[in-house]
Amino acid sequence: MYDIAIIGAGPAGATLARLIAPKYKVLLIEKRRLDDPARYEKNGKCCGGLLAPDAQAVLARLGLGLPNHVLADPQIFAVRAIDFNGGNERFYQRHYINIDRTKFDLWMAALIPGTVDAKWGCRCTGFSRTAEGYALRLADGTGTGTNSFTEQARVVVSAEGSTSALRHLVLQQRR
Repeated sequence: MYDIAIIGAGPAGATLARLIAPKYKVLLIEKRRLDDPARYEKNGKCCGGLLAPDAQAVLARLGLGLPNHVLADPQIFAVRAIDFNGGNERFYQRHYINIDRTKFDLWMAALIPGTVDAKWGCRCTGFSRTAEGYALRLADGTGTGTNSFTEQARVVVSAEGSTSALRHLVLQQRR
């Protein structure tokens, strides 16, 4: 039985796992192979590589300085906004840091301590409430269920982002 299961090891999930690992028994479930750069498949995240000033401030508060290999060219200091419907166009100053999102995610995953039980290349395919928390149905590989297993956790955190599979599962159960 895990204290906390985190689904998703992007910036939010990786950070949560890193910060709570010393105090709790943590299970981290991630569909990508962030543990092995050679097996990691780039997915072309549309929210890719610009870190806004508020995100930069959070990284600084967490004591994290971006390593050089994560930075990408060009660096951005002005943004061009275009309103296609209204025909308006405007430039405004903004101090974004341009990063390679793949390298950033791999770097964040590398910061997760070994005390976290990470299931890389694994998907949550279902869940049910139990007396002590939740039973999570997991599948490794493609998520087809060929290698399915169950893990138990007192608390489940979805850190999957906008395409959250867990959110869809919760909504299905509510119908």
